[in-house]
Amino acid sequence: MLIILPALLDPLWSAASQLHPQELWRRIRVYSSRFILAAVAAILITGTVIAFSEVPRVQAADQQRSDLIAQLEGMGITHFYTDYWSCYSFIFESHEKLICGVINHHLNPDHNRYPPYYTIVHNDKNASWLCPKDPNLTTPQYDCLPWLEQRMARQPPGKYKRYVIDNYVLYRYMAK
Repeated sequence: MLIILPALLDPLWSAASQLHPQELWRRIRVYSSRFILAAVAAILITGTVIAFSEVPRVQAADQQRSDLIAQLEGMGITHFYTDYWSCYSFIFESHEKLICGVINHHLNPDHNRYPPYYTIVHNDKNASWLCPKDPNLTTPQYDCLPWLEQRMARQPPGKYKRYVIDNYVLYRYMAK
């Protein structure tokens, strides 16, 4: 875009910079070029305002994710199942100290971009489960909490301990 944008804007700018065209066709070209340039400027300004207005929300979400990662590491949890939108950000931000397998809302493997991660989690019999508490944080395809709650209700008492951390519900395997 940075390379092609000047090539697209130059003919518009050249046409729009004519001051008092006399011919009808030139006048239409001048005013339409000015309109298009004004629309492009409005779009760029609107995009900039939106981007800057999102900064506080994104910073808060990043801080919340960092806090959750620190809490998981502090609890000794290194392998867990979670939704697609959370998994790879946890892996990346923790520098692969946390490894997760992506599950869909039925708790089945789904969209694991790097299959060895899922294999590592699947082979760990002490793996935990982590699902967003708020379905708005994920897509319906990955809203795993209702299914996870049903699955954990069928487990023997004391096998998993439930934690609510920020906007996530964690079921940690409790070794005996």
